[in-house]
Amino acid sequence: MRLRSRIAIAVGRAGLYRATLALTASRPRILMYHRFSRGREDRRLHEAEFARQLDILKRDFRVVALGEYGRWLAEGSAIPPRVAVITVDDGYR
Repeated sequence: MRLRSRIAIAVGRAGLYRATLALTASRPRILMYHRFSRGREDRRLHEAEFARQLDILKRDFRVVALGEYGRWLAEGSAIPPRVAVITVDDGYR
């Protein structure tokens, strides 16, 4: 298991996820995904794990399109709390 995964698990078990979420609610999250797989290939995100992460995002954030977020920035609009944008590098084969 990778160090990041271990840290994320420890944060969750310590109850710090909700605290961190509350403290950073005004900061949008922009997540960049690359390399998916259906198997357990190294350096690729398994589809089941991706689905689990999407469930968490839908539960805890308002997921918006990158274009919508960009429009808010261009217009100087207030960014709502708990916003997340998901990007996927679809150029990887």
